[in-house]
Amino acid sequence: MGNDWKLDIGVLVLRLGIGYVFLYAAFKNTENAEARKAMTDETAVLFRDRPKEERDWLALICFRAGMVMMYGGGVSVLLGLEPRVGGLILAVFSLLGMRVHAIRRDEAKEAGEAGNPMGWSAFMAHTAAGLKNWALAAAGVTFILTGAGRYGLTDYTGALLGWN
Repeated sequence: MGNDWKLDIGVLVLRLGIGYVFLYAAFKNTENAEARKAMTDETAVLFRDRPKEERDWLALICFRAGMVMMYGGGVSVLLGLEPRVGGLILAVFSLLGMRVHAIRRDEAKEAGEAGNPMGWSAFMAHTAAGLKNWALAAAGVTFILTGAGRYGLTDYTGALLGWN
């Protein structure tokens, strides 16, 4: 990735931070049955126009796929083990998360406009969470473009693409 050691250190710090965020969040989302149910129910908002049985099945499948993406992408980026692939996975996951927050943000805005003061609080929280996902997606794209730097384990993808 070049000879600039500061860039390699910067990418390492970003890897440690992003890896921690995704691995800790995935752990908390799968920690117990209540957490898994809550996250499955939250995923179901993506399919709210579907019949309940289909929505529940799609939500469960997508929740499981999302957790594989969070754990797999988090480990990939943290260790520098094919971080370009991990970065792509985390960027896609973050973009999907933006959609969930946009749906919840719009619901909260309606509640706020209807006179529920908690609606405005939830509106701001989902606005901030959606914006945070833009930054996480950008970090994923950074790993796609830069790889892990000098302190990564493997980057066969970068070599295959001729980006090393």
